[in-house]
Amino acid sequence: MTYQVYEVKSYEIDGELYFSKKQIREMLGIRHFETLKKHLEVLGLTNCHRLGWAEVKEILALKLFLYAKNGDFSRRMYKCLKDKGYLPKIFKHLGIDIDSEFQKIQNNYYKPKQS
Repeated sequence: MTYQVYEVKSYEIDGELYFSKKQIREMLGIRHFETLKKHLEVLGLTNCHRLGWAEVKEILALKLFLYAKNGDFSRRMYKCLKDKGYLPKIFKHLGIDIDSEFQKIQNNYYKPKQS
C-alpha cells in the first residue's frame, strides 16, 4: 500500500491566513528548524499553533535585530529591549525599517508563481 503525503504550508480560518513553521522558515530565509524554535521561545510563541502575519512580522523583527550586529545582539537582549519599549528607537538608529522589510516578505508571498 502506498501513501501520499501532502504538506500544508498555509491555511485560512475565518478570513485569517496562517502558516506552517516550514513555510515561515522559507519566507524568512531561516535554514534550521532549531533557529526558528529558539526564536519562537523568546517571543513566547512556542505553544502557539496558529502563526499568522503578525507572528511572521515579530519573527522577522527578531531576525533583523540579531543580524544587525552579528554576534553583539542576542535573543535575550531583544526580549529585554522589547519589554522596555526600546526596540523602535534601536531599529531607527540602526536604519532598519521593519515595515518595509515585512512588506517585501508579503509581496514575495503573494507574487504569482512563474512556471
